Amino acid sequence: MNSGFHYPAKSIAINLAPANVRKEGAGFDLPMAMGILGAMGTVKCRNDHLLAGEL
Repeated sequence: MNSGFHYPAKSIAINLAPANVRKEGAGFDLPMAMGILGAMGTVKCRNDHLLAGEL
C-alpha cells in the first residue's frame, strides 16, 4: 500500500514447488511480489534485468 500499487481484488494461487524443500523466511517475498505485479501488467519484465532486494 505504501508503494502505491494496489493488490488485486481476487484470489491468487502461487505454486511453491517442490514440496519437499523447506520454505521459510523472506526469500520468496520479492519474487512473489514481482510475479503478482507482472501478472497484473503493472511492471513490465525484461530478460536483461536482475531483481535483488528485500521487502
